[in-house]
Amino acid sequence: VTSDHGELLGEHDLWGHVHSLYDELLRVPLVMRFPGTIPPGSATATPAEGIDVLPTLLAAAGVPREEWPSDRGLDLSTTWSGGAEIDGRAMVAEHFTPSMLPEAADDTMSGDLDGLFVRRRSVVLGTTKYTVSSDGEERLFQLGRDPAEERDRSADLAGPLAAGQVALGQWVENEGVAWSDSVQIQGPELDPATRQRLKELGYID
Repeated sequence: VTSDHGELLGEHDLWGHVHSLYDELLRVPLVMRFPGTIPPGSATATPAEGIDVLPTLLAAAGVPREEWPSDRGLDLSTTWSGGAEIDGRAMVAEHFTPSMLPEAADDTMSGDLDGLFVRRRSVVLGTTKYTVSSDGEERLFQLGRDPAEERDRSADLAGPLAAGQVALGQWVENEGVAWSDSVQIQGPELDPATRQRLKELGYID
């Protein structure tokens, strides 16, 4: 059981899930049940990402690694089978809102609507979270002391700020997209049943 995102319910004066990288959106549960393989009640402190779900399930099912469709993500099954926790992982997230916004955005969303038109990236290193926007804004939060992300420490913690900049820069160099790169989004044609279901869920008008 997991989700692709959380939800803002008034935190940071924001609602919904479309225009920020606060932990209310990024941190979601990951619960697995596999009798005979996953010990009941076991838990891991290793931070997980969505790309870890597939390798973890394949490993738990006994699928040989050479048969996995991708080598991306971590196999978290080692942490419940006696292996050590995985430390030092840089947890990266990215947000980008394309230009195709609902015409009635002002009526359906509240809060920092200016944020709809910028791209954002964040990286979590231990308990420190660094975020940067395409408009140049940088923020730094100490999640251990400030889990609600209310106090920006970017002006007075130069070391952690630099560490976040380096980590995010390495990620962009390895597999990211530059701010200046255009992003083309073109979805498939929707059949009537799918379109109706999306309309009922509020995703399209």
